[in-house]
Amino acid sequence: QRTPTKSHRKTGPVMSMEDTASRQPAALSADLGASEDLPARRAYEVECLNNAAISFHRYGDTSRATQLYNDAIHKIFHHDASAGPSSPLRQPEISILQVLTEGLPQESQSIGDLALTFDAPHELELEDGAADLSHRAFDIPSILSGAASNQELAPLILHNLGLVFYQLKQTENSMNMFNLALKSLPPSGADTMLARSTHHHMGQLLMFQGETEQAIHHFVQESNVLQNLLKQAASSHTNSGSNGDDDKIGLLHTRLQMSFGNLSRAYFDSSLLQESMLCCEQILRLQLALYPQHDLRVLATTYNIGRIHHKEERFDEALQACNAFLQHAAVQLGEKHPHIMTAMHHVGMIQNDAGLLTTAVTTFTKCLVLRREAHGEVHTSVAETMIELGAVNMEVGNYTRALMAYQRALVIMQSAPCNDPECILMILSYMGQAHYSLGVDLDKALMCYRQVLLMLSNMPEVRNYDLEARVLTTIGEIYLDQGEVRDAMDHFVAAERILPSGDGGTQIGIDVLPSIQDFNPSAAAA
Repeated sequence: QRTPTKSHRKTGPVMSMEDTASRQPAALSADLGASEDLPARRAYEVECLNNAAISFHRYGDTSRATQLYNDAIHKIFHHDASAGPSSPLRQPEISILQVLTEGLPQESQSIGDLALTFDAPHELELEDGAADLSHRAFDIPSILSGAASNQELAPLILHNLGLVFYQLKQTENSMNMFNLALKSLPPSGADTMLARSTHHHMGQLLMFQGETEQAIHHFVQESNVLQNLLKQAASSHTNSGSNGDDDKIGLLHTRLQMSFGNLSRAYFDSSLLQESMLCCEQILRLQLALYPQHDLRVLATTYNIGRIHHKEERFDEALQACNAFLQHAAVQLGEKHPHIMTAMHHVGMIQNDAGLLTTAVTTFTKCLVLRREAHGEVHTSVAETMIELGAVNMEVGNYTRALMAYQRALVIMQSAPCNDPECILMILSYMGQAHYSLGVDLDKALMCYRQVLLMLSNMPEVRNYDLEARVLTTIGEIYLDQGEVRDAMDHFVAAERILPSGDGGTQIGIDVLPSIQDFNPSAAAA
């Protein structure tokens, strides 16, 4: 790439959205070494390191990208001119990068960007390639119109280094970089795409860690920034009428929809359903003004509204919204798309909760066939649908079919590479319930429940006292049915020791309450 002139370095953007497709890492030219404008020269060196680091990140060399970002940070915060970088950019690397970046494919918008459903995997759970995240650095123009000093580039470098750590799932390092980027933003940088991106990624990190309350704060900040940028862009468009402003406004609208989508999901996960619904309704208004009724983005938002209706037990509205997504999105994506199969699974759950048991069995059976065809027999999503199919069969009194579904689900979950102990506990409990309801072999029911108690005792970090009390009570009832009154009483007493605490949690009581029959009617019978 040609070396920018001195005047360009002072007045032109460090990285503009228009020229990112052709932008290549710039070499440090010899004439800069003789420049008397030391701050501008060092700012340009930092810019070169940033551009090269982005390209290495884009190619997949996150280690070298990290080194170059650290060198840029070193230049920013160490004013000693003799203090050189630990791993300077070498001329052969520049030539290689120019060849490599020319051959990289252009990023395309994925369905994850277009249609953010509440069921979609979290961003950090996806196996994104380097190019999928590094292009976000290219999307961000400089916060200033030309950096007069390298200090002004600090927020951009820190943000881009945070992106590398974010992709590597080094959550603590990533959060530190994004925090530093926010703190180093000047007042004029509060409403910029850099601030938006920083808030977005901090929100995503906090969601991934389960800290939804703090995530909500950052998503709110992100949406505020985008709304302010939209006002500025609309005002500029009114004055200039440029087509470039139309493109910018379109990009900002897309980002705002995604921001509201993340915010509504954070509210949904926090059980703040009214706030989640307000966000979804706002997204829907934006989308219907821009897209046709059956656009995937519109359909995804409609589906999310259905999920909220389900949580609030408005089953008719929930089925109407989720079935609309299934009907029209399946035509565009195909029935075996993960979004479609997951939506079908949730429709079955709504039907079950609404008491439409026969219809729910049909829905779960179809979903099970599709998931087997898409993923094979041994897959956690197959086990998930089998569990729900077993639950519906239990509701209709078909205990044998329910037991078969639970047994198969248990085998799949136990053989999964990263099995979920809490899910296995749940399946064993359901199997015990099925055996007990069948009444054919109560010893098998006891065996399942004892396995649950054993697992609970070996996993103090996931100890569920409510479940433990229910299992002990059920074991006592089985013994009572078999005439083993003393064994029944032992288990009722053990269950009675697990008492509810005042704050809504659970704790182990010291003494058995004398009014045991108030807690456990079966104990009174014993």
